[in-house]
Amino acid sequence: MVYSMGCRQGAASSGNVPFSQAGGAADSVIFYSVVPGDRGRRGHGKGRACNVLPRGELVYNETIRKFGYPDTLLREFGHWVVLLRPKQVTLGSLVLACKGEATRLGDVGSDAFGELATVTAQLEATLQRAFEPDKFNYLLLMMVDKHVHFHVLPRYSSPREFGGTSIVDKRWPKPPVLGETLELDASQRRALAELLNQAWVGV
Repeated sequence: MVYSMGCRQGAASSGNVPFSQAGGAADSVIFYSVVPGDRGRRGHGKGRACNVLPRGELVYNETIRKFGYPDTLLREFGHWVVLLRPKQVTLGSLVLACKGEATRLGDVGSDAFGELATVTAQLEATLQRAFEPDKFNYLLLMMVDKHVHFHVLPRYSSPREFGGTSIVDKRWPKPPVLGETLELDASQRRALAELLNQAWVGV
């Protein structure tokens, strides 16, 4: 199943984001039904601009580093990081990764679950502001990269303009395929990261 949900709006914050071509991607597609924030206490974390990289007690695991952290970082929370996915499946694809060494969703803990409501609200509102997606798909796989992380894929029923190019969600309305990615060069990926960082909704 593909999980989709609506968007909420809030106040924006901005900043600049460094970005590199480093990163990785899962090869297989398995869909889980996920309801972020459905359990655990209310989130208390606040997104941090990417030019501030605080180091907490939780580790930046191998999966987070494989997807380009810290160069791909858009926002960092107490238990989660939001990364621009180096290989864009749809325009604005993100990786939402849990800090620490959990390899099962049930092991991330109530604090992380509680914070997930804040994180998903912010990232969805940001993508809505930037590109007005029709739906959001959250893919929880861990088939190749073992630590808990979601591939967050905005979905589009019609083309979106970015950098003077019309970009189509070729798989709409079917499930996405992670191996099929957009052809964006390094400058386009940097521009995408900067756009999302400037459009970020939240504090």
